[in-house]
Amino acid sequence: MNRRNDDLGVNMDVRTSSAAPAEPDAGPTEQHIEIPPFFCPIEPVMHPDKDAVHRRSGQWAQRLGLVRNAGELERWYASTSADFYGGMVPNAVTEHYQIAANWVYWGFSFDDAHCDEGGNCTDPTRFIPVAARLLRILDTGDESLCRGDPHLLGLCDLAHSYRRLATPAQTERWINAHRRWLFGVVQQNAQRAAGGPKTLDDFFVVRLHDCGGPPTQSMFEFANAAEIPGSELHAAPVRALTELFWMVAALDNDRVSRHKEMLGQQDGHNLTDAVRTVTGTDVQEAEATAIAYRDRLMLLFLRLREQVRRGASEPLRIYLDSLAHGIRANIDWSLRTPRYTVLYAADGITPAVRLRLNGSVVDSPAVRRAEPLPFPSIAWWWTQLD
Repeated sequence: MNRRNDDLGVNMDVRTSSAAPAEPDAGPTEQHIEIPPFFCPIEPVMHPDKDAVHRRSGQWAQRLGLVRNAGELERWYASTSADFYGGMVPNAVTEHYQIAANWVYWGFSFDDAHCDEGGNCTDPTRFIPVAARLLRILDTGDESLCRGDPHLLGLCDLAHSYRRLATPAQTERWINAHRRWLFGVVQQNAQRAAGGPKTLDDFFVVRLHDCGGPPTQSMFEFANAAEIPGSELHAAPVRALTELFWMVAALDNDRVSRHKEMLGQQDGHNLTDAVRTVTGTDVQEAEATAIAYRDRLMLLFLRLREQVRRGASEPLRIYLDSLAHGIRANIDWSLRTPRYTVLYAADGITPAVRLRLNGSVVDSPAVRRAEPLPFPSIAWWWTQLD
């Protein structure tokens, strides 16, 4: 939730000339970064099998050829995706949690290899054929479509496991979530190629999906083995809550990952830099504005979740809990995962820079305002309040 989630959208290990290769006997340089507090009055939780799931994910990646040596395995483990997902589904069926966690490890690796590297991140036409083939693999489960690509083979294997254990409705929701995510990546790359968003509403339209939130969230009911009736899941207030989860998690990742992205790719695809570019304010004012926007979204999420929960079925209540746990888990994971704290040298293995991220979680928002944000693409969320 990722991404830059990502969210499923930030590079796990940025290879960059701005971080020079470390000398053979020299350790990485360190930078201490103060992260403004996160408003999130939700207690952290964790699945008890997190460590075993983490270990088994590496075994799965080795079997599929996604990692081929010790260095690649270390990078695979560096996303700590079992920690990320285990904090969202603390009571999940372990076998289902394993598949979901494997998908998150896979997603970060795929993102690094196909979404953000080289010309793919600025030329959307280069990524479209990859996305199209990936979606067809999900629809058919046909391994011949993979053409030997380890990432496509990995997803094909995940799809077979998902179909074996999930209900047809859960599987179809998962596949459709990939369509949202991959189209979001195409939009993000097109926006980069055009020099960035022209308005903040343009930014929110793209950020809603490009962070990998849809597939991450779509696995909640599968992991929890609690299918939600369509009449509930697709009701407007629940759809608004789902989109709020995607957006809040994406903006929280923006706050953490921005520092690594600026050191690595000089990537400004985050809310702070979007505010700075569109409004012409300085970085400090833009960051304060971004946090205020995010906190207003969090306040809406909490209020709308409480409203929906009152009449929810048991599967929907479990889902609503996972949305809330997911926001908190994403914050805690983002502050400590090597994905956001390590920049690698040109060899892709040697740590060149380590970031010490100092952040905290608080129970009060930076600014307490209840009115809708003035952006048409997300303003409808507020209309779902009673």
